[in-house]
Amino acid sequence: MVMDNDSCIARAKVVRGVEVSISPNWQENENGGMLTYTVVIVNTGNVPDSYALENIDTLGWGLSLSRSLLENVENGASDGVTLIVAIPENARGRTLDNITVTATSQENENVWDDESCLAHVRVVAGVDVRIEPGRQGHFPGENLTFTVTVINIGNVQDNYDLTVSDTENWGPTLSNNRLENLNPCESGNVTLTVTVPENMTTLENDNITVTAISQENAGVSESASCTAHTLLPRAKFSLVTLYK
Repeated sequence: MVMDNDSCIARAKVVRGVEVSISPNWQENENGGMLTYTVVIVNTGNVPDSYALENIDTLGWGLSLSRSLLENVENGASDGVTLIVAIPENARGRTLDNITVTATSQENENVWDDESCLAHVRVVAGVDVRIEPGRQGHFPGENLTFTVTVINIGNVQDNYDLTVSDTENWGPTLSNNRLENLNPCESGNVTLTVTVPENMTTLENDNITVTAISQENAGVSESASCTAHTLLPRAKFSLVTLYK
């Protein structure tokens, strides 16, 4: 029998690949708050690989990854890191920051993948009210004026409806019953006027309350109070001595 043989080598081609996912893809918190996402890196190639991680965003918020390098991820396996987003204290409500995480193969820089998520600033409505002076008086029939300051302490532009009430029915009025388009930390002023009734013959106090109600959230309101009181004219006395 005549025989012969030979041999050859079959070698699997090296394939590198990576896939990035982020969960959840959208979150929100108040300005000054933190958001946490889970970033999963999957080795879709056929050999172990290591991956460098980078993150960028559109608004320049504070971003951090729990690890910037994943080493020796087996083919078909996955590994995860935590992405933390710090929302700035001065962020406006409804603002969206688009964040992208990129994983790049350490063996071949042309092998990479990325994924994005959104960070949203939750709307916070808020208002503060102040009245100056807190107390003043005048004679019957005279007008008293107070300055009412309304401050937007929320994180979105807002409008405020104003109401006024009092305890003695002296009929206080406001120069404006609505303040519009106040930006966060911005304030607006109106004048509160009250007339001391002409028939006052005793010292009386009228407690006046002004309330501001947010149009962004009708459940958000704040009040401030002041006091108007009467001043009575001093009686004039004279002593006349008659001599005969």
